[in-house]
Amino acid sequence: MLEREEETVGKIIYSAEVDHEALLHEDIRDIQLLILRMTVALVGSCRYCHMISPDFEDPSPIYCSKASDNCYPQKCSVEHCFSCGEYKSKIL
Repeated sequence: MLEREEETVGKIIYSAEVDHEALLHEDIRDIQLLILRMTVALVGSCRYCHMISPDFEDPSPIYCSKASDNCYPQKCSVEHCFSCGEYKSKIL
């Protein structure tokens, strides 16, 4: 929904159409990106972690070789990765 906002500075009137839904969508994207960066910072130090998908909608974004018990990494969720705790060995 577009709204018209006006701001008066001195005798000049500035006006702009603002799409609040687009701004909210941008905020959500920024929060998702922050969460992804925090996950990469924590889990990225794990020796079993091979890759973390940048897709926010992916329920299993982490490729882990410990979860598959072989040399080919298997996708797992962030919850699974945090419950394993292998990432803590490099942080401490």
